[in-house]
Amino acid sequence: MEQRKHPRISVRGMTIDLRAGIGCCSVVVREASRIGMFLVDLAKRFG
Repeated sequence: MEQRKHPRISVRGMTIDLRAGIGCCSVVVREASRIGMFLVDLAKRFG
């Protein structure tokens, strides 16, 4: 049983561009909550 303070919502088919100063990459969002996101397929290097 899940007892999270901020429950997660499953997300399908959402891809976002993540930027970190000098580069960016595309990542897939699997779950989201009020305070964060669970990202998958995150590139090892930005470029």
